[in-house]
Amino acid sequence: MSRINSAFGSGPDVVIQTLAQNFQIPINHYMEVDFKTFEGVVDAVGDVPIYFPYPTRDDGTGLYAPVAGCHEL
Repeated sequence: MSRINSAFGSGPDVVIQTLAQNFQIPINHYMEVDFKTFEGVVDAVGDVPIYFPYPTRDDGTGLYAPVAGCHEL
């Protein structure tokens, strides 16, 4: 997991290479969005279940999941 996180600082090509090597899968397309953009996509398609392994809060976006588990965003 730390390899994937650190790859983000090196740009999309490194992220793609890291994911392909770690999961042995071909990656033909890559898209990166911030939380606000993800929120807009979810609003367009409807709720999306997202799993949080622990309680989560993000003051910048207002995200608040007070308990671990699957939450509809």
